[in-house]
Amino acid sequence: MPSVFSKLNSAVLGIVEQESNSKPPYMRAGDPTPQTCVDWERACRRYANNKDIPADKVVKCMLDGIEDICFVDWIELDCNHMEAMMQEEFMTLFHETHLHTGRTILTLPSPT
Repeated sequence: MPSVFSKLNSAVLGIVEQESNSKPPYMRAGDPTPQTCVDWERACRRYANNKDIPADKVVKCMLDGIEDICFVDWIELDCNHMEAMMQEEFMTLFHETHLHTGRTILTLPSPT
């Protein structure tokens, strides 16, 4: 059975879907919730670990799984810079730019 994170039956909330840890995750179109962001980050980390993707290449892989056109447009504004970011830096920027909940979102620490 496929892994599904933050799956809500809503046309306005973003969801994260991933068939397995060996397949890339996708953030489907919609507004991300804090839980969606945590699920997205974890799914990307599991995928990168499963595929032995170097830490400096994880964000480049993450960006391909974001399907919401608003986020795609935002990424294309500075794609080269974002692709060069580490995951923690990108997720911090993503949270600051796209989450307007007033909550503090913690970025997962890098595995050592």
